[in-house]
Amino acid sequence: MVTSTHGHTVVRFSSCALPVEGRSKAIEELHERGLLEIKLTSYAETLPHVDFVNRGMPGLGILTGSFSGVRRQGAPESDDFLYLCMTLSGTSLASWREKELVLSDGDAVLMTSEESAWSLTSSSSVDIAGIRLPRSAIAPLIPKLGNAAMRRIPRDADGLRLLRKYLKVVADDEALVASASRRLIANHFYDLVALALGANFDGEA
Repeated sequence: MVTSTHGHTVVRFSSCALPVEGRSKAIEELHERGLLEIKLTSYAETLPHVDFVNRGMPGLGILTGSFSGVRRQGAPESDDFLYLCMTLSGTSLASWREKELVLSDGDAVLMTSEESAWSLTSSSSVDIAGIRLPRSAIAPLIPKLGNAAMRRIPRDADGLRLLRKYLKVVADDEALVASASRRLIANHFYDLVALALGANFDGEA
């Protein structure tokens, strides 16, 4: 189901009602239909399951949901966008170029499609949150942003703990109706992502 207002789009999808035959193909077509910025493909031999809400607004995309038996992959695009991928519960294997990283129960990683596509695989059920934002939004806050990609951000990092709590704000779609609220929320996410990556705000955060 897709709902859209000026500058705010919400996509809700669940594979529960889909027949087993053809389920994998329907999931893989989500990107082609423009419902997801990332690609989903079946992984291993388990029946894939997808249940998510994808919220989009100018300068910010937020994906929350549960997945099993799928690979999440960054689609080839400009390297102007970054993805903060959070594994809220369960375990995911992050891959980018020749690097691999295990994330579990609250850990996160910053991903970029620069040079090659990234992927996250989960054979068992995971709850995830993904934040898509312009590189330009946090580059001024992180002097060596290029070094931040593909590094595990531990679940107890200050910015990450605040981000997990702040996700509840965007779960209330009414909070995103006003354009002023969306701008404020987007800026808060930028600051919290930067804080999770190690930005020093001299106590202002």
